[in-house]
Amino acid sequence: MDNRALLADWHKATFEQCIHEWLPALLAERLPLVGYHVSSTGTYTYQMDLTLSSGQEEVAVTYQDLPQPDEEGVFVLDGTRYAVAPYASSGDLAEADILCVGEQLLQYCQQLLNYQVPDAVPWNESLVRAWLPVDRWMREFFGVDQRHPSDLPSTAQWLDETNWLATRQHLRRLYINDRARLFIPAHFGRVCPFEVPEGPNIGRIFVLARGAAIRSGKLVVLDDRPTAMLGPEASMIPLLEHDHPRGLLMGANMLRQWVRPPVPEVALVQSGNEPEAPEFWCGRNFLTALTSWGVDTFDNGLLLSASAARRLDYPRTVEPGDKISNRHGIKGVVSRIVPDEQMPHLEDGTPVELVVNVVGLHVQQSFGMVREALLGRIAQAQDAPFVAPPFASPDEQAIQAALVDNGLPADGMEALTIGTSGEPVQQRCTVGWIYWGRLTHMAQEKLRAFLSPQDGQRRGELEYFALRNGEAFETIHEQFHTSALPPHELADGAGGGQHASREAPQFTTLTRRLAAIGIQTELTDERQLAFRLAPPAGDVLQLARPVLHPWLKGQQLTSIGADSVCRDQAEYPALVAANTRLRRILASQAPESLARQALDQLTAHVHAFCKAMITPAQLRFNALASSSARAVAVPTLDIQHDQVGLPEEMAWFLFGPRLRRELDAEEVERRSERASQRLDQLMEQSWVILNRAPVFDLRTFAACHPVRYPDAALHLHPLVSRQIQTDFDGDQVAVFLPQSPAAQQEAGTRLTVAAQLSHNPALIKALLPSHEVMWGLAWLSLTPEGRAELAALLNVSLADTMLTQAMLLEQLQTQLKQSGSQQTVQMLERLWRRGFEQARSAGLSIHPFAGSDIRRQRPDHNVATGEWSDWLAEQTEYLGASVDYTDLDHGTQLLTVKSGALGDILQLLALYAGQDAVSDVNGDPVIITHGYCDGLTPQELYAQAVGSRQSFADILTEWDVISKQIQEQNRTKSYHVLGRAMRSPEPGMVFSHAALQHEVDPLLDTDSRLFVGL
Repeated sequence: MDNRALLADWHKATFEQCIHEWLPALLAERLPLVGYHVSSTGTYTYQMDLTLSSGQEEVAVTYQDLPQPDEEGVFVLDGTRYAVAPYASSGDLAEADILCVGEQLLQYCQQLLNYQVPDAVPWNESLVRAWLPVDRWMREFFGVDQRHPSDLPSTAQWLDETNWLATRQHLRRLYINDRARLFIPAHFGRVCPFEVPEGPNIGRIFVLARGAAIRSGKLVVLDDRPTAMLGPEASMIPLLEHDHPRGLLMGANMLRQWVRPPVPEVALVQSGNEPEAPEFWCGRNFLTALTSWGVDTFDNGLLLSASAARRLDYPRTVEPGDKISNRHGIKGVVSRIVPDEQMPHLEDGTPVELVVNVVGLHVQQSFGMVREALLGRIAQAQDAPFVAPPFASPDEQAIQAALVDNGLPADGMEALTIGTSGEPVQQRCTVGWIYWGRLTHMAQEKLRAFLSPQDGQRRGELEYFALRNGEAFETIHEQFHTSALPPHELADGAGGGQHASREAPQFTTLTRRLAAIGIQTELTDERQLAFRLAPPAGDVLQLARPVLHPWLKGQQLTSIGADSVCRDQAEYPALVAANTRLRRILASQAPESLARQALDQLTAHVHAFCKAMITPAQLRFNALASSSARAVAVPTLDIQHDQVGLPEEMAWFLFGPRLRRELDAEEVERRSERASQRLDQLMEQSWVILNRAPVFDLRTFAACHPVRYPDAALHLHPLVSRQIQTDFDGDQVAVFLPQSPAAQQEAGTRLTVAAQLSHNPALIKALLPSHEVMWGLAWLSLTPEGRAELAALLNVSLADTMLTQAMLLEQLQTQLKQSGSQQTVQMLERLWRRGFEQARSAGLSIHPFAGSDIRRQRPDHNVATGEWSDWLAEQTEYLGASVDYTDLDHGTQLLTVKSGALGDILQLLALYAGQDAVSDVNGDPVIITHGYCDGLTPQELYAQAVGSRQSFADILTEWDVISKQIQEQNRTKSYHVLGRAMRSPEPGMVFSHAALQHEVDPLLDTDSRLFVGL
């Protein structure tokens, strides 16, 4: 593809129009302009010469080194490259005005030149530069010298230069402020259906389609072919029609996060839309096995060979926790890197380079990866790239013929052997060449550790409620209260004695704020909280005249506190200025009307200050927890369920303060053998608390004994990852080291997997084997020998039937009641380990032409909705009744569904053959008569994109709703002072009336006591 095909020429065009037409017209309207000339002085700079009339003379002024864009639309200021993204005036892109850099720059100058200069101004060069600082305005427009006021329009940003595609996509980006609807008909053809953020900005940031351009302030469609409706990234995903829009969104977004390699490698399978730019290629073609390989490929984990890791060693050596992805939205972290001889091998002895799990492929519907594996084999055999344009990939018959012609298995599947043992895998697996890229998300850069209370990890209301409801009060004291301790005090108490203070820092800050506005609090000997009105003590600002109290009628304020808490408040300088103005007016004996006006202004500023000092946020549990760290999680079974593998650097950091108390500091710094041995002893004796956001209940906390690992990742046992709801696609997990003996004891008795299961038996559902683990156990149950082994594992006799997750749940619930949580967790651990082993040895994979027997029965595509639904219902029954789990066509996925491991039969049908009608962007039904194995038509895929985008937004909305529900349901119901203040939108009013009445809060409710620090 010609590189100029993605050139965003509207950046340069609108900028030129602004400085050559719009800006001189504006200057002539506002100033006595008699001369205007601009000339380019370099690729990124130009010079502006202005001449103004000053009576009988003229004044000439030259502005040099003003920024201008290159042909691509890139600006350079002080060596930094910038882009200015267009934004639309409304969400209706067919009618909206599109403001590019030229229009934005004009609006910026219009707001700065919002005055008409009198004719009699005696202009000189200094005055012109003072009134018209064009050079400074331009720099402020880009946010170089200072952040421009938010009401001045500019979308200037640092240019994304992660790779070639990231830069081109950034230059084709469009912003929409109005997100009334996520998808409307006017979007199609103008912006890409798939290249949108998956976070809060979904529906606000778009990428212009390849067939669209900005012309005369409008976004117009130049080409309405289906492929022209794609953005630059999506158009470069081969076999795009075989992927669900959800996978395409993630695949496209991750392409621009791939790290540029020192030596590019061209993909074996291409879309035909790639540019003729060597710097474009960022990935590597890896011989990939699509199968389960034990815990190393669990829940998005990826197993990598040592030779593949060497090919990916840019910009630094790849290690566990580093994230990689392919073009179909399949992503994960490297769980382990093993020597080539320990990888799966083909029959001819060739080692596989990467293993990716496909147990959930019927849920993800990213079948394009499977097809790429086959086409990659063909391309590698032919020593030439295979081009598969969007919506034009070869059909099954053509692929099978090409495989045979090149001496490859007709179904693309291979018999694998297990590592150096040479033991054969029971079933053949799909193996082929897939293009993978290393993302900018690297474990070493994600590793963080905090000892100072100024930069700890944020703890908020959701974390507090979860811990409070789980009665983990010592943990609350540590994570919310000791954050105020300085590092040396933390070091003195680390892992040893009691804390130097149990005082709640939020309460201390609140009392200082209240005192500054005349409300005194006292924690009595009876552990009650007394309130009264009293002038602030210490540094005060004496008011020039008393002002009315903001919350108490008939009361006045005569002074305001002036300590650091007050002076740091944003409203404080304006209050001081208003007070100074009134004092000066009173001293000058100005008219009383002027004094009253100044007093009114002072009163307004005092009220604003008081309300800013006491806000609802001051009464919310919020802290920065020190003695904490975080890292990217990877799966492992090298440890027990009550252990966690800490990165080496994290271990030394967290336990360093305690080591330095016991050993010579220099010995600790050089990590002597004695210090290392003592570190391991301390870790073996200690608990750390893991936590994964978002936090909705106590399950997202887990206590484990730490052990050291040499890399930068956090190594989790699957039972722990299931409990804290973490997968292995880059999720980061927080680690907290409890300091006091009481907090250490609480971690072991309340927060371990076994402890939580004991307190909350419903947790057993989250700990059940799932994914390939459940598949492996179900596969094991298909033979008499396997059922006997499972019966021994479960201490129960099994019927002559396949084991399901529902059956496991029933048995484990019985085990929990009879034997307790510790034995139940041990049984779960044995089950998980055996399930992983069986899935690997059985060869859990997916057939490249899965569901072909169902597709052969498919009726004519031109059927009414009712007939199609009837056929789907018939196939649902057919699959539901099928029990041949060794059938390569669909047996593996059917066992996954029917065992309860993952997914359902409707998802299988969507993969194999199609699904019921979905609503397109107009609300009209579109029957999906193709499965992702077939490849969807443009109409079908674009109709699916509508619901997919909405589902992303719904998840964000659901999280927000759940969070708000938790907050509302869990806030204190107390009617004492602190309880009322915690619920009030005006807590200052609550405290003021309590002080006026000399009210005493008995601190009987849990939230009030914990807030105070009791």
